[in-house]
Amino acid sequence: MGELEGIIGYKHELTTPLFKAQLTIHGLHDRAYVLMDGNFVKVVKRDEETSFLVSGKSEITILVENMGYMAWLSQGLGDYSNEYKGMKNVTINGKVVEKWKHYKLETSRFSDETVSRVENVENARADHVTAENARAKHVITERARAYENGTQERYWYNRKPLLNNGPAVFSGELKLAPSELLDTFVDTTCWSKGFLVVNGRVVGRYWPDAGPQYTLYVPGVFWREGINKVTMVELQSKCHKLSVSLTDKHIIDGPVHDDLV
Repeated sequence: MGELEGIIGYKHELTTPLFKAQLTIHGLHDRAYVLMDGNFVKVVKRDEETSFLVSGKSEITILVENMGYMAWLSQGLGDYSNEYKGMKNVTINGKVVEKWKHYKLETSRFSDETVSRVENVENARADHVTAENARAKHVITERARAYENGTQERYWYNRKPLLNNGPAVFSGELKLAPSELLDTFVDTTCWSKGFLVVNGRVVGRYWPDAGPQYTLYVPGVFWREGINKVTMVELQSKCHKLSVSLTDKHIIDGPVHDDLV
């Protein structure tokens, strides 16, 4: 697809229902989020070809995240021939799955609108956010709505419940005065893995489940007088508080969780 960054979506429509079928993703680069009939069931890591059981009636959706390029793993420095992004193939009970539909989500264009184009995305939108000052404050969700299908089995990853319907967009609004447009850090400790967007600008990736960095720097010029929009493009598990904190301290040497990546 000629895409160098972001997330690629693969969708396959089932011709026959599956019940505890063995699914394997082969040659994954770099990380996959697997949904069956719109329900988030599995996170698969790069080069992890472990088979797992799936059940579904209508479709398989696999979102593959590009996590960067490692040329030194290839034949020589600067050689990206082995650093393709996506996956080689998918098998179900040993048979290669064909006829996939593809779509892409570019990191540079992440916003509520672009991410919501992925079907079955769980949306939670904060209607209002309050705060005290621009240096250290909480972005507090007063009202948030999230679709939760209680009839579906809840899947877990790293001791956290996965988002029911896959990667989701959580956003809130923050009102600032001219004197509050300062450099700050966004603390993502409560979240799992994803992208932070401020006023339509992608600030960077966050991955507190892995550590050791827990905050992202947001320069004062990213903020504006009046209403500001803070968006979390969460790929795995939402923060139970549905909030983030803004602080004047950068947390880059926190705990490392090698067992939770």
